This record gives sequence, C-alpha cells and structure tokens, in this order.
Amino acid sequence: MEKRLLLLAAELFDETWRDISWETALSKLERERINRIKSAKTVRRQVELLGGGLLIQFVLQGKERWENTSVAELEILSPQEILSCLGTPVEIEYGYGEFGKPYIVGGEISYSISHSKDMIFAAFSDGDIGADIQYRRDIDDAAVIKRFFTEDERKLWEQSRDEKQKRQLFYRLWCKKEAYGKLGGCGVVEVLQNNLLEPVEELLWEEYEVEEDYQIAVCRRKKFE
Repeated sequence: MEKRLLLLAAELFDETWRDISWETALSKLERERINRIKSAKTVRRQVELLGGGLLIQFVLQGKERWENTSVAELEILSPQEILSCLGTPVEIEYGYGEFGKPYIVGGEISYSISHSKDMIFAAFSDGDIGADIQYRRDIDDAAVIKRFFTEDERKLWEQSRDEKQKRQLFYRLWCKKEAYGKLGGCGVVEVLQNNLLEPVEELLWEEYEVEEDYQIAVCRRKKFE
C-alpha cells in the first residue's frame, strides 16, 4: 500500500492572525509545546513554534482526515480553518534522533516542518519524511552554486535561458537538498554533494510552487513490500 502523505501550509503572518487572541491559540496546544513557545527568545520563533504545533494538532485530532489520506495535494489553510477544527489538545511527548530531528514518541505519524518568510509548511507521513519550503529571495546564486552544487547541477544552471529560470532551478535544487538532509535528520551540509538530478530508486519526491514566490520539496523513502 502507498504510504500516506498529508501536506499542509499556512501563512504565519497573515493579517487574519490579528483577529485571534494569543491565549486562544495557545489553548489548542499541548503543554510541552506551550513551554517551548514561552522560552523562545524572539517573537518570530514563538510564532513559528505556534504554527507548527497547531498543524500537528490539526492532524492528530483529525483521525478521519488522516485515515482517508493516501497521496494528497498541498492544502493551504487559514488560521481560522485550523483553529475551528481543534478541540482539547492531544498531549505529545517528543523524542529526538541522533542529529536532533524531532519525532512523536509512540506515534504512527512522522512529520517534517519548515518555515520561510511568511509561510509554514508541514508534511506528514507514516514513514520517514523530510520537507522544506524556501522563499525565492534575491541572493548571489552563482556563488552558492559554485561552492555547494555538484558539477552536473552547475552545468544545468549555467544552461538555463534567463535569470528567472536560473532562480527557479536554484531554489528547486536547494529545496531538494534541504528536504533530503531532513529525511535522515543529518541536515543539508551532509548532503550538499549528492547529485539530485539523478533519480534514486529508494526515494519519492513531491515538488510544489506556491504563488510563484515559494518552492517546496518533500522527500520520502519508498515502501517496498
């Protein structure tokens, strides 16, 4: 059977958040997440932890949604949609892998969360998963590619017709490297020199664009019978 995959995103700094009280949002979260939010040093980090926690609760409390999921398209939710589906929070115990990757102790659902600019993205599966979202900001693509990309990846980038295409290719590849690093929990540094233009039999990929400003990549391991 194909592994389940649920992909959710929300705007962290959408104007509609202003109509929701901080106390109301926190009341939908488990105690461990609330403590992490309160100890965060910046408002942005607090909001990121809040958004991630709400999406996790959205999935854990929506058993019917999860059980009916196979491979889903990306769903972008508003804050009101998320909160309206939440009741009493599920208490969660988090564990951490060898490289610090979090997981739900005793849970059947694996997850990977990423933030970029105003968006939060969360991918859920019943197997190992890594996910990344990147806002396509202006950076020195050439310098990064020369330092971190493989020769084949650099050549493809150089052959791109124009700057827009080069920017799209850069973020597509960078997103895939980040997602691949998160799959094993080791981080992007350990996988930079993996040529992601070549298919890997054991991996499944999903890629998305959001409003032409964000690039998303999801990496999973195939389920072999």
